Amino acid sequence: MVKESDAVEDVLNALFERSEDHLYDDVVLVDQQGDFLGLIATRVLLNLQNQMLREQLTLVEEQKLALRAKNLELEQMTAQLNHANRELEVANQEALAATRLKSEFLANMSHEIRTPMNGVIGMCTLLMDTSLDEQQRSFAKTIQDSAESLLRIINDILDFSKIEAGRLDVQFESVELHDMIESCLRILSERAARKGLELLLDWDPALPCRISTDPTRLRQVLVNLLGNAIKFTDTGSVTLKVERVTQAGDGGATEIRFGVIDTGCGISEDVQRRLFEPFSQGDGTLTRRHGGTGLGLSISRRLVELMEGRMGLQSQVDRGSEFWFQLPCSVEAWRPDEPYPAYHIALVEPHPLSLRLSQAHLQAWGWNVDGYLKWEALIAVLGKDTQAYDAVVGVLMTKADVHALQKIRRMAPDLRILPALPFGTRLPTCFAPYVQEDTTVFKPLRPKEIARRMHPAARTATTAASPHPPVGKHFLIAEDLETNQRVLQLILKSMGHTSRVARHGMEALGRLREEKFDAVLMDCQMPEMDGYEATRRIRGGEAGSQLRTIPIIAMTAHAMQGDAERCLQTGMTAYLSKPVRRDALAKLVAAVVHEKTAPNGNGP
Repeated sequence: MVKESDAVEDVLNALFERSEDHLYDDVVLVDQQGDFLGLIATRVLLNLQNQMLREQLTLVEEQKLALRAKNLELEQMTAQLNHANRELEVANQEALAATRLKSEFLANMSHEIRTPMNGVIGMCTLLMDTSLDEQQRSFAKTIQDSAESLLRIINDILDFSKIEAGRLDVQFESVELHDMIESCLRILSERAARKGLELLLDWDPALPCRISTDPTRLRQVLVNLLGNAIKFTDTGSVTLKVERVTQAGDGGATEIRFGVIDTGCGISEDVQRRLFEPFSQGDGTLTRRHGGTGLGLSISRRLVELMEGRMGLQSQVDRGSEFWFQLPCSVEAWRPDEPYPAYHIALVEPHPLSLRLSQAHLQAWGWNVDGYLKWEALIAVLGKDTQAYDAVVGVLMTKADVHALQKIRRMAPDLRILPALPFGTRLPTCFAPYVQEDTTVFKPLRPKEIARRMHPAARTATTAASPHPPVGKHFLIAEDLETNQRVLQLILKSMGHTSRVARHGMEALGRLREEKFDAVLMDCQMPEMDGYEATRRIRGGEAGSQLRTIPIIAMTAHAMQGDAERCLQTGMTAYLSKPVRRDALAKLVAAVVHEKTAPNGNGP
């Protein structure tokens, strides 16, 4: 036997080659030096060759079996993928159908909500133009602010394409920060007063007067957080703390922190970890008692993040909570253009925290403010100097306060006294001999409101002059709901226009044939014939060839993405979403109607 395996393989190969021409019984095996090693029979070589061939065939068969198994596995996987693709296609079709149904539902919901909102906001706007006393005007303004706030939320919820895309747009504009904050507090102040809560504002004097932000989103977050705090607080106070935390120079970016602090029940740590998740609520019992969907905090955090801010909370059970968020804001102005006079005010407030914050708030506007917890302390000061103050702002609640007013009137009969009351309440009749109701200011205190009460001439309630001079245009209002007809007619009248009403598209076509109009306000959804079909027929000449180009302003309560495009493609000149606002309508009238009639001075 040879030791080298390569030598044996070479010899075998050589023998196989020679066996093709000669058949030997035995073969002599020698090593590389020619030394004899032994003999091997030819048949043994053939057996070895056959065995090697069988092994190779066996290996090939095994590979074939493995390949068949792989092919079978691939066929099964292909069948599973095809089945999954078919299921995905079915699911996709079902999702598309559900999306269409959802879109139709949201469009109908938009119409159903916006239709009564058109009456609420429209009538409120007209009411504000009438002769009202200060309390009535304040009530009407609150209704208007609340309706506008509700409408903004409806706009966000019903904007289907933005919700489906997982994004909401932010639109930055210049905002009077203090006015916006006060409007949020005023919306919720009556609700707080009904529960006996103090609604307070902790205002940082270092805050800018005007910033660039998205007022709609900011207001929505603030109203949601304040509303939650009032809902879950039974006694004590709810404080909105607004402060500047960073600054990057005048005109640059600054970061503002908004904190809503309550004295409510507090939130446990395990609930805090999931509180910002959609549909999550703090406590089942409280939720059943107070209501709510569990979406408010999740939406609020998302809105804050859209404005490149962040949100969080600190809370202890039975100690209260603070929900806060910080926003980067571009500063537009650090101080108001028209500062208030440097009044010297006496502030009487029995609630210590309210006194401290209200005093600091008024002092931030350049006023000299002395605070008193009791009327007796003020009387002691007036006993030494009746000319010490320009005015007294005080909370009037008890019979003891009546006696205090009697003393003050005897000491300083000409001193201006401004009663401070919770919003939505009226001055008790027992105080009537000593103060006038039209001097009342509401809590939380607003410097602008106090300043107006300091000047009696500014309190005279007269009908506001229309900012739109009469231009004598004649409109056709195609609208099926009587409330909306009345609102639009009154708005047009306040702008100096006249109008006639049609209840549906067929009636509108008849009116246009009988009477001359300068423009049409066309509701899109009406019985018998909707606004789209009526517009197509007007453009087709059915109302008369001379009216093919009459301005048609669309009005629709759907207000979804694509509605404006559909109106314009139908042939309408311009588009208004309901509720129709006077300012927006006035701009369209100026741009569409006046521009059209300007060249020859005549209507169509």
